[in-house]
Amino acid sequence: MLNVLIVEDEAIIRHGMAEAIPWASMGCSVVGTAADGRDGLEMMRGLRPDIVISDIKMPIMDGLSMLRAAKDEGINTAAIILTSYAEFPLAQEAIRLGSFDYLLKPVDENLLRDAVARIQKKVSQGPYEDTKKLSGIDENIVLPAHQPISLIDWENLMTAARRKSTYVARALAEITESYSESASIEELSVKLGVSGSYLSRKFKEITGSTFGSLLAARRIEAATGLLSNERRIYEVAETVGFHDYKNFCLVFKKLLHTTPKEYIKSRSNEKDIT
Repeated sequence: MLNVLIVEDEAIIRHGMAEAIPWASMGCSVVGTAADGRDGLEMMRGLRPDIVISDIKMPIMDGLSMLRAAKDEGINTAAIILTSYAEFPLAQEAIRLGSFDYLLKPVDENLLRDAVARIQKKVSQGPYEDTKKLSGIDENIVLPAHQPISLIDWENLMTAARRKSTYVARALAEITESYSESASIEELSVKLGVSGSYLSRKFKEITGSTFGSLLAARRIEAATGLLSNERRIYEVAETVGFHDYKNFCLVFKKLLHTTPKEYIKSRSNEKDIT
């Protein structure tokens, strides 16, 4: 069971979430509630919950200040932020602080279940960590129909997305056109004005892959056209959007089954033969 802490200043919402939602069916247990960020932070220190569900705007200490303080103290907890349409810029800041997802008020129970399920999957792989630590790249890279990156038909993917979902089409455009600058799907969902869990689910449903996996593939695809003896590998990594050299090499090998150095060498050998 995952322990859940609810931090919300509106009593009717706080009690409703704690008592009306069937947490046990989600594999969760509510271990505490708080009416403001100061009490929420104190409870996070003592309870160390697996999940914190928090409003952004609260008296005494707001949700962002609470999360910022918790992060500074090394409290590694998955956070789901409750927000309204008018608070999207604040939701974006919450994502930068490491929040796992955000949900619009009033909370849709199905979207809450989806967010909790993804947190459970993450926790089952090990202690919860910031989901953006790999520059928005999904650690378990799975491409459509297990295709090698050279065979990904971006045009067909985009055509299918346009027919089925404007949001997914926008997300794909972000990958294909702005791959070096693309943010995580959580940050992108804030831009588009939809729930991160909804966009993640629709993206996987339509493309057969995750946003992070396709973003990784597009970046590595671009890198293969830039790698040469005349360029430093870390410079190519930065150019295509990887700000961690080791992560670039790890993803490169996972997708192409060779290292960047070996790839450059093989290309040099091909030129010598021709």
